[in-house]
Parts: sequence; C-alpha cells; structure tokens
Amino acid sequence: METEELSKSEIYKKRGNEFFRHHKYIEAVEQYTNAIQINKNISTYFSNRARCWQILLKFQKSYDDSLEAVELDDKNIKAHKLVGESLAELGKFDNNTKKMKNALKKITKGYCLFDDVI
Repeated sequence: METEELSKSEIYKKRGNEFFRHHKYIEAVEQYTNAIQINKNISTYFSNRARCWQILLKFQKSYDDSLEAVELDDKNIKAHKLVGESLAELGKFDNNTKKMKNALKKITKGYCLFDDVI
C-alpha cells in the first residue's frame, strides 16, 4: 500500500470520527466506507463503521463489519464486543455466547498485560 493511499484512507477515517462525535452517523458511515474502499486491510475502519451501524439499529450490518474487523485484527477488542452485541440484538444467542466468551478472554488478557507494565 502506498503512503498516499494510506493517507487518503486516514483522512476519511478522521472525517468519519468527526461526524461520529457530532452524532452524524450516516455521514460517518459514508466516510468509513470511503476509507475501506481505499484500504480494506484496516480493522478499525470496519469496527468504527460497525459502531455506527449499531447506533443506527442496523445490527446485521454491524455484525458483518465487526466480524470483518476481528478477522483483520484479532486483538481489536472493540470489534469483539460489537460482534457479541450485534449477535445478541439479532437473537443469535448460541453463537453469541461463544464469541462473547472469546472477547472476554481477550479483554482480560489485555488488562493482565497492562497491569504487568505498571
């Protein structure tokens, strides 16, 4: 990936973040989508868009994006959380339980690693 393309995708992400802060979720989705079209390999683009979808009550889209985010970066805790929440909203409790347990393990491990640093 060229630096110019990464810069463009990051500009879209930052615009999306700004729209998100102002509760303009549809506009944020558009900006995150633009970032994804340039670079499909950044987990946070998908998890940020997933959070917008969740707020907009588009739980299947939130699930799809958060799952993609986890597949791109298994350490993206926010994405794991969004997967579980989306599954719960979709009523898919069997699948949800397994994914939430996985997310909790990762969160717990993250806190343990952080505590060791302090």
